[in-house]
This record gives sequence, structure tokens and C-alpha cells, in this order.
Amino acid sequence: MEGAQQRALTDDELRDMRAVVDYSWAAEQRDFEEQDEDGRQNHIFNSLVVLDALLRDLVQ
Repeated sequence: MEGAQQRALTDDELRDMRAVVDYSWAAEQRDFEEQDEDGRQNHIFNSLVVLDALLRDLVQ
């Protein structure tokens, strides 16, 4: 985002992001696996995978 200010995420924000990923993971993974290649292309599960990896890197 051009011109956006950067700031660190708070512990509460990180915890809330983890809660959303964890809550959504199983159902979205199941739905992702049921899709054809086109359906998988822009599926929300792809974003969950990215967020999961980001959170794992940030909270070690």
C-alpha cells in the first residue's frame, strides 16, 4: 500500500489473527480440497496458508 504508515502489530492483534486462522482452517481446507483447479485459484484457504506462515515467523 503506497503511502501507508507502518507499525508493529500488537500481541492482541497477533493473537486475534491466529484465532481467525485456527477457527477457519479445517472448514476452509476441506472446501479447498473439494474444488477443481479454478476453484482453488482464488480460494480463501490460500490466504489462510499465507497468514499461518506469517504468524509462525512472527511468533517464535
